[in-house]
Amino acid sequence: MIEEADRGMEIAAHVLSAAADEGANDTPVHRALAQLTLKTVGNYANLSDNERNHIAQIPDWLDTLVKDVVVGYEGTPGNVKTLVKAMGFHLASEMLGDREYSLIDEVIRYDNRGNGFDRYLRETAKPVKIHGHSYTPWSWILIHSRYDGTGVEVEHSEYALTALNLAVRFGTESEQQLVAWAMEGYGHFVQLQQRLFQEIARECLAEPQTANNQLVRF
Repeated sequence: MIEEADRGMEIAAHVLSAAADEGANDTPVHRALAQLTLKTVGNYANLSDNERNHIAQIPDWLDTLVKDVVVGYEGTPGNVKTLVKAMGFHLASEMLGDREYSLIDEVIRYDNRGNGFDRYLRETAKPVKIHGHSYTPWSWILIHSRYDGTGVEVEHSEYALTALNLAVRFGTESEQQLVAWAMEGYGHFVQLQQRLFQEIARECLAEPQTANNQLVRF
């Protein structure tokens, strides 16, 4: 019987674990940690409010990219192909997210240890209380991943992979077909992430300047 065989909620629970971590009652909302890091970067660069607001304006390319990412996470209820593709997309976001945060941590805290922004984090930036707990401005990075260890991205990757394995186990389509759909979603995220870094590199090479025409050096 179809209803007796359904395992949708069991699979969904592993996918939604990442969303739960973003704002669980015993942890700060990750956006709050990201805002703390962003504010600290602005303080380090000695940017005015107007300069920060100017930099924060979303360019057309980023707006388009964000909308494409949202579409990548979407799946149509009852449509196995779109749901499995979205699960593959989600898996890629967690796996590559782990690598991304680890690289950021490596560049700031290891390659430039004791210099620039790392020195500012160690000697000047102060911890901030969020939900009654004290967090450093670098907590947003370290919670997700770190150069000398792992963070929630690895855990989320394992949950996402478990969800996919369950989909293959309980799905009526062939394993080969389900894996192909998942890899299609995975590849879609890879392409979007590459677009992101290509656009970031393009903007960096354009030598963004502050209002006083001095380069901001990190």
